[in-house]
Amino acid sequence: MVDIVDGEYLYDGQTFKSISGLARHIVGYQISGPVFFKLTGQKAAKEA
Repeated sequence: MVDIVDGEYLYDGQTFKSISGLARHIVGYQISGPVFFKLTGQKAAKEA
């Protein structure tokens, strides 16, 4: 579970200043936080 306190993200006893930094900690490589946590809407598929 991730807690948000004073604009920072708390996870596993550590504090992260950005959601992307938290996502990077979880997966071990650079990744967009909003994409990892599915906080962005999906783009509509283009019609052929």
